[in-house]
Amino acid sequence: VGANAAVVADRLKYSREFEQEADAVGIRLLAKAGYAPSAMPAFFLKLQKSTALQTIDVPEYLRTHPLSVSRVADSESRATSYPAAHARPTERFLLMRARVKALTSDDPGRQADLFAVASGEGEDSLLEARVAAYGEALSAMASGQFERARAVIGELIAEYPDRKPFRLAGAQIEMRAGDPRAAAQRLAVLYDEDRNDTVAARYYAHALIDLKRYDEARRVLGRWQRVAPDTPEIHELMSRVNGKLGRLAEAFRSRAEFFALRFQLAHAVAELEKAARHAQSFYLRSSIDARLKDLRAEMKLFGEGEAR
Repeated sequence: VGANAAVVADRLKYSREFEQEADAVGIRLLAKAGYAPSAMPAFFLKLQKSTALQTIDVPEYLRTHPLSVSRVADSESRATSYPAAHARPTERFLLMRARVKALTSDDPGRQADLFAVASGEGEDSLLEARVAAYGEALSAMASGQFERARAVIGELIAEYPDRKPFRLAGAQIEMRAGDPRAAAQRLAVLYDEDRNDTVAARYYAHALIDLKRYDEARRVLGRWQRVAPDTPEIHELMSRVNGKLGRLAEAFRSRAEFFALRFQLAHAVAELEKAARHAQSFYLRSSIDARLKDLRAEMKLFGEGEAR
């Protein structure tokens, strides 16, 4: 037992050294990227508090990644050797933080009330007010208070008509309220302004599918696919749309790409084989055969069995 413990301890000694080096590199990267180096020891302290109950009975020398006082102190010491960062959070960051709070809250109704009473002071008061209103609208939506959500986001859009996050939120609220037609009207304008905007394309495609406007949805998805071809959701939606339009070969091919992007190669090959059986044009069949050849070679490379 003693010998085994000695071996483990020796290995942990090296992991500690690597960990210290990683901390040093991490702080250096934070500073170069314009973030506050002091954020690392602050984060360590948060982790230490959150894991205190889980590790209280485990000796530090037996833990692979202990958040010891010495490690926190070492990171604090390193952080002081870099100039303080004074970067101010951007509006986009604050809006996305409010969005995360709103859509992940266990009690979105209460979260909406918290956003409603939030008030800013000083030069950032207007910014904080609109961020809080944005969070309130999304929280109200998440809690099913659609009229409240519409009212709050409507005021924001009226006051800041150029803010795309507010306009997207307005469309999202209509979708969640069960009115894809109203959502599609809003999203059509956003999509026409910038057809490379993948967020607007995603929402617009979903709205068009809900309205059973499959030809239009297929065009939006095709454009989205050219901009972000490695997004599995695109191929999943395209498969549904092609199926509704009776384009079975293309539906199975899109589903195959969905599986391929999730590295489920056997399923991808199986779907492509179905696509090949439904292909009616020489060009489509040749394209499917070429993709089948690539996927089978990939399966062989990674040692996967042939699809049934």
